[in-house]
Amino acid sequence: MAMFDDTFRSMERRLKHECDRIKAVRAEMDTLAKSYNSYVDLMRTLKECEDRIKRIQAILLPSGMAFLTLGSDSDLVGDQTEIWPSPESLRNKLTTWETLSEYLAHVPEATIEEFQTFCEAVGIDGVTRQAVESALRTHPKLFRVAKRGREKYLSAR
Repeated sequence: MAMFDDTFRSMERRLKHECDRIKAVRAEMDTLAKSYNSYVDLMRTLKECEDRIKRIQAILLPSGMAFLTLGSDSDLVGDQTEIWPSPESLRNKLTTWETLSEYLAHVPEATIEEFQTFCEAVGIDGVTRQAVESALRTHPKLFRVAKRGREKYLSAR
């Protein structure tokens, strides 16, 4: 049977060991924190860039405008299209608010009609005024609406 004194000392040594270990872990975490946070920031940036590439591909590529992006000096987009879903499947998942958000990232402001004309030009059918109005109501933090006369002018926030 273990003696009380031996058990107590064993637990006391273990407590000291764990406390020393916590100090060492915290010191190492302090050393690695800057690198870790930079890595996390880079992962977030990478995800945002990939999402944007997918959105732009979904908007442009199914309409036969592949030369606009794949003909560039960068082979990255061409490599990524082989890995990612096809532009057609990306377009099927594309929502009106995502399309509008990407469109407004490239123009300072536009009317609903101008946006609809753009959508028709790239082959996105069925973008109705009601769908755009719904996107504006559903995502008020993304879009700014300014009325001038009877016309609504849309811009990104």
